[in-house]
Amino acid sequence: MQFEKNMSLYLQQWQEWLNNLPNFVNQIADHWQLSNLQALPNLSYNHVLRCVQNEKPVILKICFSKKELQSEVNALQVFAGHGCINLLDHNIELGAILLQDATPGTSLKTLFPNQDEQAVKIIGQIIRELQCANLPKHGEFQNISDSLKTLEKNWDLPQQYIEKARKLSKRLLASTTKQVLLHGDLHHDNILLCGQTQWIAIDPKGIIGDPVYEVGASIRNPIPELLENHDAKNIIQNRMNSFANILDFDNKRIFDWSYVQAVLSACWSIEDGHDSAYCIKFLEVLESIEGA
Repeated sequence: MQFEKNMSLYLQQWQEWLNNLPNFVNQIADHWQLSNLQALPNLSYNHVLRCVQNEKPVILKICFSKKELQSEVNALQVFAGHGCINLLDHNIELGAILLQDATPGTSLKTLFPNQDEQAVKIIGQIIRELQCANLPKHGEFQNISDSLKTLEKNWDLPQQYIEKARKLSKRLLASTTKQVLLHGDLHHDNILLCGQTQWIAIDPKGIIGDPVYEVGASIRNPIPELLENHDAKNIIQNRMNSFANILDFDNKRIFDWSYVQAVLSACWSIEDGHDSAYCIKFLEVLESIEGA
């Protein structure tokens, strides 16, 4: 009952935010002197617009969650010059940030499946750049260990997946010898083409942890195209091998983090009221790889 009450309150607040969005847009446009505002297609939780400031194209992102926006701002500031989109300005009170316009903005998803090997190389290069950023000394970022507490709750998932993820996460945390600032959600739709040849990351979550954790999201994406592909098992296995070679990561550690992340993703899907079937199917593929 408490969960339903919390979700009801969340949805009510989100609806109020949505109803006031036109006013927010006008207020922010006046604040930053923006013109020619055009909403981007395929939006999800945030409102993103392409616009012009001082005759220069920029991107305006308006967020419902100011807490998540602050985390993104913190991460963008650390990642500046390291494979991530440039933060031009921000106003947490207004719930908005101003970003570099990554034109043409083609998603890395367009390389799947015919150029998947090239996509993995691009992701590997971005990870290398991101992990060159200096680890912040302040405590403004969460640690992976905070996210992994989700696994300790009761979930409507096959128990063997939950138990295995718990064991693996404890082992992975205990054996982590280096920590970096991670993007935290580096999948194909969060990597865009900027100019003719440069690919950059967008929408960083900003989380501290094991460098190997970063490859997990890109191994199980794009959704649902990857698992609908007849050769999904080989694609996933080849990605793991390639990341191990490109980034000098331990192959078993890549597998283990991919497993833990898939279970986490399933938990978060249930928490958000979404279907966890894709995550379960991905875990079944991982089990088949491990058992081969």
